[in-house]
Amino acid sequence: MQIDTQLRIRSLVRTYPVLEEVLGWHDIEVDESVLPMRLESLCDSVGLDVDEVIHDLLAALKEAGIDINEMEEQEEEEEEEDDDTSEVPNHNGDDPSGLTTFQSILGDDVYIAEDDDWD
Repeated sequence: MQIDTQLRIRSLVRTYPVLEEVLGWHDIEVDESVLPMRLESLCDSVGLDVDEVIHDLLAALKEAGIDINEMEEQEEEEEEEDDDTSEVPNHNGDDPSGLTTFQSILGDDVYIAEDDDWD
C-alpha cells in the first residue's frame, strides 16, 4: 500500500499499526472520528503539512525495518493469485477445458438439450 495524501487513516493504521504513534507525535489522536478521513484532509483539519507527515510516517516505517516496497510487491502477488480464475468455471457453466458442466459430470456421450425436461 502506497502512503499518499489520499490514503484513509483507517487503512494506514490497520496496515501499519506502528504509525498510530507517529500520528500522536503530531498531536493527532486516532479515534473513530479520524479513521474515515484521508491523510490530506486530516492534516488540513489540524493545520499540518501533509508532506511532512508523510515523510515522518515513511521514516518511522524505515526505522521499524518495514520495507513498504517489499510489502507492495507481496500485495501485488497476492492480488494476482486471487485473480487467477483458470480453474474456476465461468458464469456460463463452462469449465476451462471447454466442456460444459453437464458434459464434465455426465461424460461426452450424454447430450441434454435446453428444452429437455428433468422428470
